[in-house]
Amino acid sequence: YEKKGLPLVMIYPGSVLGPGDPKASGQYIQDLTHRRLPATVFHDSILTWVHVRDVAEAIVKAVEKANNIGEKYLVGKHQLSYREYNEMISDISEVPLPKIHLPDSLVVVNAALLTWLADLVKKPPMWGMSTDQMRTMKEGFRFDGSKAERELGITYTPIRVALEEAIASYQGGGVNDERLYGQNPAR
Repeated sequence: YEKKGLPLVMIYPGSVLGPGDPKASGQYIQDLTHRRLPATVFHDSILTWVHVRDVAEAIVKAVEKANNIGEKYLVGKHQLSYREYNEMISDISEVPLPKIHLPDSLVVVNAALLTWLADLVKKPPMWGMSTDQMRTMKEGFRFDGSKAERELGITYTPIRVALEEAIASYQGGGVNDERLYGQNPAR
């Protein structure tokens, strides 16, 4: 990229959260808070979480920073297990978590089946349970995003704030249901 004159700076965000998220992470929050998930999964897997605004701020500051070409930034700060993440969602939403916890091996087998079925009907897998997504969730995804904080001057938003904003944006049946499922199952 440098030899060809492309002024490239790379941003690698953690698991991004925020209001109105139309992706699987937003759908997961909605399904959990609307009691559409029969069980929780991967209690001990740890991911690095980040607010969407922090990612946007990192992108802008990385572009604006002088002599930054070729730099790579991991963007994220808050390392939470899925158990902690789910408990925080439950605490904020005041919705109890499902009583059932599926073993990791069963989730991986289900993901393979749901991915196969989704490919067959040409739709996304139910609950975002693709084989690749479940593998990432099972293995976890954690890193140190302090370089972005230090060199770009960003301040990470507490992840609880990101979840509070996301949950508030999904009140009333969810903003994503129709886009992901073709109809709103809450109606």
